[in-house]
Amino acid sequence: MLIGICILSCGFSFTRGGQRFAIIIHAYNNADCIERCLSSALGQDFNNYYIVVIDDASTDHTAQIIKRHIEHSHKRRQITLVENTTRKFACQNFLQAIEQYTRDEDVVVLLEGNNALAEDQVLHTLDSAYRKGSPDVWLTFGQFSDKIDGDRGWCQPYSDAVVKAGAFRVVEESPFHLMTFKSWLARRIDHKDCMLKGKYFQTSYDLALMYPLIEMAGKHHKFINRITCVVENNTREQSDLDKIIRGQNRYAPLYHHPHQYCLRKDCGLCEENLYQNASAW
Repeated sequence: MLIGICILSCGFSFTRGGQRFAIIIHAYNNADCIERCLSSALGQDFNNYYIVVIDDASTDHTAQIIKRHIEHSHKRRQITLVENTTRKFACQNFLQAIEQYTRDEDVVVLLEGNNALAEDQVLHTLDSAYRKGSPDVWLTFGQFSDKIDGDRGWCQPYSDAVVKAGAFRVVEESPFHLMTFKSWLARRIDHKDCMLKGKYFQTSYDLALMYPLIEMAGKHHKFINRITCVVENNTREQSDLDKIIRGQNRYAPLYHHPHQYCLRKDCGLCEENLYQNASAW
């Protein structure tokens, strides 16, 4: 479980029907920019969504700013604030928040405290992608703009050959902001794949989460070319941890939506072996 104090929470009330979104914000020492991030999330012209904000034991005034911003928002009943007492970093926080606060069919939207949604129609754009996708869409990524100079990001769609081969970790490009996916898909990630020497990764959460997710989603993913996120740091220099993640065992693609009782890789009720290690590739 997340170690923290949930100070503002509610029994969420939503519009019936349509796609529901869970915006999960991870903040650490973002006192200079967290209000912009929160305003972009709270300002969405969309009804069926809620927000989970995690202050990851910030040493500045981030938590106080978040509380003040929430208290003055007319959407405060749609927000849960979690204050960690020890720093856990983005990867662990996102995974545990998904398990603790979201439902299987919710679409999770990952947002960092120093980034922001690009406009008030972002959730409408995502809603259209998930509702009208053929085949069914389980994951989306891209496009973003740079917070400093406004330049368009470098995200691009994967080729059909890459998708068919499941070779997402091999090619140079990687899925980036804005990253969204079905909650049930994320619940299939083995947390051990997001750890090194028994501890969750402290960096590279985007690759650690998105490679397993897009490998499982396969053709059920969609690249959104419209700018949906404003990013403070859009560089993607490969680190030693990135290389480790790229070299991990691939997840096998899911060819159909699993039954609600079959959300585990080791579920004996599933007709298919939905996870395989590198020896099978």
